[in-house]
Amino acid sequence: MRSRSSLARRPQARRSPRWSTASPREKFFPAAPTGGPQALRALAGPLPEVIFCPTGGIDRATSADYLALANVACVGGSWLTPTNLVAAQDWNAITALAADVIA
Repeated sequence: MRSRSSLARRPQARRSPRWSTASPREKFFPAAPTGGPQALRALAGPLPEVIFCPTGGIDRATSADYLALANVACVGGSWLTPTNLVAAQDWNAITALAADVIA
């Protein structure tokens, strides 16, 4: 069974040495209810080496606020993989949703 959660990644995250596999990576859930971008910005001070993938309460409208942060490599959420598109196996539409986030 496929997970309904999906990720949208920043293109520069794949090219920058900062995102090496040596960097600790953490899921930040639930992102919006626990402070959103402000909380992640605050965590960058004491945890500069940690890279986050925030999920929970993020949507298309707020994804850019998270992806603009230096300590965020990607965002996740079921809004990227709507149930109707998964049921229809419309992978092109799902890919377009993710591409729109990072455009």
